[in-house]
Amino acid sequence: MVVELRSRAPLIDIRLFQDRLFRSGSVVMALESVAFLGVIYARHRKVGRNLPRSRGRELQTVSLYLQDGLGLSPLASGLSILPQALGVMTGSQVASRLLYRRLGPRRHLVVGVLGSSLPMALLAVLSVHGPLWQVWVTLYLVGFGVGQVFVATQAASFATVSAAASGRAATLFNAGRRLGGAVGIAVATTALVLVGVDSPADGQPAGDGAAYRVGFLVVAAVNLLALRAAWVVRDADAASTIPEARPRRPRRARSG
Repeated sequence: MVVELRSRAPLIDIRLFQDRLFRSGSVVMALESVAFLGVIYARHRKVGRNLPRSRGRELQTVSLYLQDGLGLSPLASGLSILPQALGVMTGSQVASRLLYRRLGPRRHLVVGVLGSSLPMALLAVLSVHGPLWQVWVTLYLVGFGVGQVFVATQAASFATVSAAASGRAATLFNAGRRLGGAVGIAVATTALVLVGVDSPADGQPAGDGAAYRVGFLVVAAVNLLALRAAWVVRDADAASTIPEARPRRPRRARSG
């Protein structure tokens, strides 16, 4: 970092973080990535030292909550993540076409952070014996909220960055997003390891999924930290990114 600050043409231009709007947007995106990737890819490694060799290999990778907590197969578990992707897709469309213009960047980011944090926390209270559709709906809501944040941060963060620095800003912004995703996986995995994950027996759910509940609560709490960065965003700084409302077409008079 010291070398980059002294260089006239730095590979990673840390000085861009002096721009408040860009800094706030980058922080929100990084923290949202922590939570988003933490929810999807949380996994725990467990080696059965005192078990037969073949059994130990079976336990070396304990799958996701949907397999451990709900007893789903790997294929069913993967398909059950689809609603979250659909939520991001539809949420992004609603955000770009409607909410960003009506709410403005700051309120839109606040709504997005809250809208993704609450269903993340809700995953922690769902019963492992409840219907699967509850998980699907909750994951869809997570994706819908994340879609709001993704659109708002990418639209507003570069508003006050000069054209000459836009390339370096994009590199720094994406690096923060990737780093946030890696940290999210590490944070969620650490929570699982500290609490401990029971292994499923004969394809049946293991325990009450307590470790995964803690993991979901942890990533939801991390995501809420983005509220501070979102709240200091000024709509006036990102005014150039807010599209004007389309004028309504006058209705044609009916001919008699």
